[in-house]
Amino acid sequence: MIPRPLSPAEAASRLGISTRSLERWRAAGLGPAFLRVSAHRVVYQEADLAAWLASRVRQCIDAPV
Repeated sequence: MIPRPLSPAEAASRLGISTRSLERWRAAGLGPAFLRVSAHRVVYQEADLAAWLASRVRQCIDAPV
C-alpha cells in the first residue's frame, strides 16, 4: 500500500515551518524532496521529510549545512 502523500500545508506543519518557507526552499532546491503530480500540485512523502531532517543533523553548531 502506498502511503498517502502530504500536502505542502501538512508537510510544513510536520516540519514546524510556514508553507511559504517550504515553498521558498522548494524553489531554491533546499528543502525536502517533493513530487509534482500536476502543473499546479506538489505533494510530499513522509519518508522524504524524515530523510531530509536526518540529513540536517549536526554534531557541532559550526558544522556546514
